[in-house]
Amino acid sequence: MMINEKQLKFLNLLGEGCVYLFIISLFLNRETNLKVGYILQGLFFLKLIFDRKNIKIKGKEVYRSFGIILVLGILMNLFVSKKNGVSIFFNQNIHFIFGMAFLSFIDDMKKLKKVLGIILLGSSLLAISEIINIELTDYSKARTRPLIMMGAVLSTILFFENLKTWLIQKKINYNILIMVPLILTTIGIMYSDSRMGFLVYIISIGLYGVYNLTLYKLNIKSWSLLLLVFSILAGGIILSMPKEFESKIKTSFQTKNNFSNEARLVMWQGGLYAFLDKPITGVGSAKIDTQPYNMKSAKEYSTENKNGYMQEVFVNQKQFSEHHSIYVNFLSQNGIVLTLLYLYLFFIQIPKRFFLNRKDKTTISSYFTMASFLIYGVTWSVWTVYSVAQILFQIFLAIFILSTEERGE
Repeated sequence: MMINEKQLKFLNLLGEGCVYLFIISLFLNRETNLKVGYILQGLFFLKLIFDRKNIKIKGKEVYRSFGIILVLGILMNLFVSKKNGVSIFFNQNIHFIFGMAFLSFIDDMKKLKKVLGIILLGSSLLAISEIINIELTDYSKARTRPLIMMGAVLSTILFFENLKTWLIQKKINYNILIMVPLILTTIGIMYSDSRMGFLVYIISIGLYGVYNLTLYKLNIKSWSLLLLVFSILAGGIILSMPKEFESKIKTSFQTKNNFSNEARLVMWQGGLYAFLDKPITGVGSAKIDTQPYNMKSAKEYSTENKNGYMQEVFVNQKQFSEHHSIYVNFLSQNGIVLTLLYLYLFFIQIPKRFFLNRKDKTTISSYFTMASFLIYGVTWSVWTVYSVAQILFQIFLAIFILSTEERGE
C-alpha cells in the first residue's frame, strides 16, 4: 500500500506534534506520557513503512550500540534471571526507541529550538511546583529531581553560551528570557531537597567552565565580565538556599548517623557481592535476583555495627532490592561484558562525537546536560528504575546527535 505526498506530509506533521506533546507530558503526567509514547512509536513505525527512503539515519553507531546491549541483555537474562528479568531488562533498555522516533520527525534546528523551549518550560513548571509546594505532576520527588536538575544545567549553559557569543563574536544573540528557567530550576533543585541534584549541578557547570578555559582565549575584560556574572549567579544561589537544605548539603559525605548514605554503602556492597558471584553475565535484572545480595550486606552491616536497623529495613521489610547506582546496577545485573559496552557508549562513543564535530550552543548544552545525568547516576538508579529520567536523557541524546549533523547558530 502506497500513500501520496500529502498524506506523508500529514504523517510528518502529526509525528512532529506528537514529539512536542510527548516531551511536555514527560514532565507532568505519567499516564498521559505513556499513551502519547505509544502513539509516537506507532507513527514512527508508519514512517519506517511508508517514508523509509526519506529517513536519514542519524547517530546510527550510537543506536547500534543500544541495540547490541538490548539483545545481549535479553539473552543473558534468559539464562541467569530467576523470574521476570527478561521483561524488566527490556523495559529498562528499550527507551532509545524514543530517540530514534524523535530524530525521524525533528530534523532541523528550527524544530530543535521548539524542543529546547518545551524542555525549559517543563522543568520550570516542575521547579515552580517544588518552590510553592503544589502538585503539578503525579511523579514522586525522586523522579522529578533529575528532571529539574537537567533543566537547570541546560538553562545555565545556554545562558553562558549566549553571553559567550556576544563576547567572542560581538554578535547580539542574548535572550534575556533564559533567565526565567535558569532562576526557577536552580532554586527548584534546592526546594526539591536533592543534595545529589545540587552537587551534580555544581559539578556539571564546573566541567563546562573547565572546557571553556581550555578552549577559548578571551581578553581580560571578557573574562572579568564572565567571572562577575558567574559570581552573581553563585551568590544568588547561596542567598536563596533554605537553611534546612544548607545543613543537609553538609551531610553529603557523612557515612555515620546518616541513613541515606549508610544504606547506599550497604547496597553497593550488595552489588559487589552479586557481581563477584556472576561477573560475566550478572545475576539478572529482576528484584528476586539482586535483593538477596543486599540482604546479605545488610545483615553484615547490622552485626558489625551492633545495630539492627539495616537488617530491619533490608531483610524484614524487604526494601531496596537494587543498588541505587546505575553503574553498580550494570555490574551486578548485567556483568562485566554489558557494563563495558555501556561505558564505551557513554564515555567513548558520545564524547568522541562531541569532540570531532562542530560545536554550537545546542551541541554543548545538550552534551553537558547528558553528562549531568551520568554523574547523577553514581548515587541514583536513574537508568534502571526512574525511567522518566532516562527517557529525558534519550531526548537530549537525540538533540545532541541532530545538532552535530545539522547547521546550528
